[in-house]
Amino acid sequence: MHFRVVAGLYSDISAFRPSDLVHVGAFEIIILICSHYKPIMSTPKIPCPMCKQHDIEEKKLVTLDYEECRVKTADGWVSFKKATEDYLRSHFRSFETKTYKVPRMFIYDHKDDRLNFKCNYEVTDKEVLIDRQQRDAVEKVAQAICRWGETTSEAMFVVSEFRFCNFLKHIDLKSNQVNSTTAVTRSDVHVYSGDHDIVVINLSRGIVICVQVKSIVPASSKKTRRTQLTKSMEQLAKDKVAIKRMNRDLSFVQDMKSVCIAAVPNLDVCHIREVFVCQEHQATTLTADYLENDDIFFRWWEDKLEGFPRKDPPIISADEYCKLSGRYVGLASVMNYRTLPEAISKVGNKIWYRGLILPTPEQKSILDEESGQQKKKILCGDFGTGKSLLLMKKAEQLAKRDKVVVISFSVVSDGSGKAQDEYDNCVDHLKRMTATEVDDQPNLTVTSFLDQLRAVGCRSLCFPENELVCPFQLTPDMLKEVLENTCKQNDGSGGVHFFLDELPLCIAKCENGWSPFEKFCSDRPDMFVWMAFSCCSYALTVGQNYDSLTDLLPSSPLFSISSLSRCMRMTRKGFNLVRAVRKFKGDGHFDLSECDNVIDGPDPKWLEITSCQCGENTSPYECECVGGRRLRNAIGTILKELQGIQGSDIAIVLHDTTTEMNRFLARVVKEACTTLMINCEFKVSSIDMNACSGNSDTDPGITVVDFWSYKGNESKVLIYVDPYGGPIVWNVESRWTGYQDVAGTLSRSIAQIFYITWPAVEQERFLIDLAVQMEKSAPSAPDQLGRDFKLGVARAIRNGRKTRSGMTFMEYLTSEGVITKTAVNEIKEFVRY
Repeated sequence: MHFRVVAGLYSDISAFRPSDLVHVGAFEIIILICSHYKPIMSTPKIPCPMCKQHDIEEKKLVTLDYEECRVKTADGWVSFKKATEDYLRSHFRSFETKTYKVPRMFIYDHKDDRLNFKCNYEVTDKEVLIDRQQRDAVEKVAQAICRWGETTSEAMFVVSEFRFCNFLKHIDLKSNQVNSTTAVTRSDVHVYSGDHDIVVINLSRGIVICVQVKSIVPASSKKTRRTQLTKSMEQLAKDKVAIKRMNRDLSFVQDMKSVCIAAVPNLDVCHIREVFVCQEHQATTLTADYLENDDIFFRWWEDKLEGFPRKDPPIISADEYCKLSGRYVGLASVMNYRTLPEAISKVGNKIWYRGLILPTPEQKSILDEESGQQKKKILCGDFGTGKSLLLMKKAEQLAKRDKVVVISFSVVSDGSGKAQDEYDNCVDHLKRMTATEVDDQPNLTVTSFLDQLRAVGCRSLCFPENELVCPFQLTPDMLKEVLENTCKQNDGSGGVHFFLDELPLCIAKCENGWSPFEKFCSDRPDMFVWMAFSCCSYALTVGQNYDSLTDLLPSSPLFSISSLSRCMRMTRKGFNLVRAVRKFKGDGHFDLSECDNVIDGPDPKWLEITSCQCGENTSPYECECVGGRRLRNAIGTILKELQGIQGSDIAIVLHDTTTEMNRFLARVVKEACTTLMINCEFKVSSIDMNACSGNSDTDPGITVVDFWSYKGNESKVLIYVDPYGGPIVWNVESRWTGYQDVAGTLSRSIAQIFYITWPAVEQERFLIDLAVQMEKSAPSAPDQLGRDFKLGVARAIRNGRKTRSGMTFMEYLTSEGVITKTAVNEIKEFVRY
């Protein structure tokens, strides 16, 4: 064939002349080009950036007698042993058998703790792109290692982002004088710069694993990739030496084997192959290919540890493991968020703390508007976007010179506009938002709608002539009358400003609409009237935004409208869970706001109680094993994780529907808490329930609430008890409507969410019973707002329980990665500290 002749002619490529191309065809040209390429590949090899040897000087250090050292803690000076070994044994009780991750959660701090109070766009691009990108990469690898450890039951600590300079930073030497110490020179402890991206102390295998993580992205230049890979190997060499030198007094550490791994979780193998990484280091570098799923990562990770099998008994003793690990995760070193309770407590304080809630630029622009634009204001926004915060900030400003009345309408139903005779917890919630105590501001009054109505009277309700009967329908006309009477009570001068929170938008559908209220406002041009509308009453469908509400809002230009779109109240993980709940329901709210909190927070957790042992024919309402055993085990499993959290920081929320269900849930929760010896205070609005006593006189106890009473009871920890296994929704007027708004309730958790459900068989029985009761009790005619609640109430009450692919509500949330299913443990004995 012709191409063979050509190949023979040019076996020596140096003899090839471009003029010879006229003698060959296209296919032969390809052959020649390939032949021409081979000698280039045989040029001297470019060295692998990871093969360079890094010699780290083992500097001489003074060997301190740590038994002579003391550690400064919040409770005063404690011994070195108490701050390290004893702390570890107390707070990580299963350290001999379990995997622990420290820090317990991922929080973006940068270099200034106060950055936690800022929103995303108050952090510079450079800070976000560099610092968060690196921490995201480290967290991704650390969590994968933890999942492996939990799956294989490895006893190990996974410590991430640990700076060398923080090692034993809190120690000082004792002196001969009582309560006196001599400062320890930092060079006596360590002399190395840098940090452990991840260090794994593994008891099961008796090894220390060092992982250096580089957040290199595919778009980075080849030079950058090579440089960062070289640096990773240099830092690994330093990690290995630093561990032994900083723990030079522990002889067993000097004998422990080390495994060093470089990780580039944003790059594939092809990206490091492009920069001439050798095959040996290609195989030992953790890339995105091996992080695609747990099966792939587990096989890769175990291959790297093949030379270090698990030993029984372990190579190092449990006491030795405790001594070494306690130095990193105990109180002697600087380490934020060691345990879940510590993390929840600190996150809760950062998100919600008097005087430290800073307005976002979006909120600040509204507060800084010209006075004329502010007099009559409507605030629209989703949960946690700062509507109530803005009301209170502006009210506090005006109260310096004028009378201001803030009224909460949270006891008025979002769906029907009917007022319930219940205590309004949002009043206390609003008071906590002020920089100065409300009691110290004589011009500022914060009250509930019912309390204000009782204080000034209302002719349309024949009150106070007759007894106030609840529930009753709130109308704009009634609202106008209460405000008028309040003005008259203030010497008739009208010199008072009103800020109305949690108004339900549905009252606009009443006869005459907003007209009476609008006239009241227009007749008082100098009066400030600000209103925040409850997000649950917006009645938006998917694809709509707040512009769709124009017809339901008081008229413009009398009122200017400001829409808030940035949620700051929840952690990012909590926000993602609530968004997924709304997306499942088909609620148009799910894409109206963005989370602007820089705190990721802990993973929401789902616990399913075990099956009933009372027999197949037992009604779930009559189950005798649920309160004292099944639910007890679920709540006990949660509270064992929360050792150290005050009961007042925990709320148990009941997924209430009918009176029968409310009483059932309250009873079984009380039984569970009583058997656990937990203090709890019942604030369930629909029933009368006495508090149950626990084993502490100082802990105020866990608050038990329902949907209504949880408003204003925002807590750091939310335990949601749901016998139905998800939101109950039905189709009314061709759109999805929530009978019980799970999303709205979850949105009030500040730090940690636990979701408890019943087994599927019992869920189904509860739902059938609810459908029957709803059909019997539903009204036969439209109510005052024109909504026929019987339409579709009982029909298809179980609609929306599954996605089109057949997944249940909780399965869907798990598949979206917004909640993690956790096993329920048998709790034989529970002691709350």
